[in-house]
Amino acid sequence: METTTLVKKPRCPKGQTRNKKGDCVPKKETQTKKAQPKTRAKTVKNQMTKTQAAKVLAQRRKCIERFRN
Repeated sequence: METTTLVKKPRCPKGQTRNKKGDCVPKKETQTKKAQPKTRAKTVKNQMTKTQAAKVLAQRRKCIERFRN
């Protein structure tokens, strides 16, 4: 049984990349991206929605009322 070894192709010259076939092709000129601002807006991922907050507050009020009585 013969085993075939994967032959890694040499690197492409500067300014070129490999396509799906594995041939060296010149890189496409892409538009330069604008620099992102250093401070990013805080994510709202782990914040409660207003309805959730209202439920929690209502629960708290019930507990406080229970202790008062």
